[in-house]
Amino acid sequence: MAITNGVADVCIVDLPTAKSAALTNKDLVIIELDENDTFTGDDEMVNVCIATRKDDTALRDKVQEAMDAIGWNDKAKMDELMSAVLTQQPAAN
Repeated sequence: MAITNGVADVCIVDLPTAKSAALTNKDLVIIELDENDTFTGDDEMVNVCIATRKDDTALRDKVQEAMDAIGWNDKAKMDELMSAVLTQQPAAN
């Protein structure tokens, strides 16, 4: 991670990614913003990116079906899923 090797002082990521990084980098600190903070974002700041070959529409469609099946557009469902998977990675145990 750029912070650990001294390339960066700060990294802004989603909470599940931050928690995952903190499990194996004890020198990292997670700062969560609340309604009193002045940071503002928008829906475009949150994204999921999965790349496939441009002409492989069958694979693209299968990936889309899988993402839809886990409810990737439902924030509450994804928060629950991310909380569960954080406890299952090797560094958490």
